[in-house]
Amino acid sequence: MASEELSPAFHDFYTDHLVIGAAIVIALVFVELLLMGIQAHRAHFTEVDRVVRGATHTEA
Repeated sequence: MASEELSPAFHDFYTDHLVIGAAIVIALVFVELLLMGIQAHRAHFTEVDRVVRGATHTEA
């Protein structure tokens, strides 16, 4: 949507809160990356446990 299609009140609200919205998006991206790293770390140890116990990894 082009900025001239917005009402002046909405345009002012959008520009006033643009920095806050950008900060929230950046924080959410970092949280997602952190959680993905934790998940990968846990998955690695789960795979190591399977190998140590002698379980075989079957391929489909």
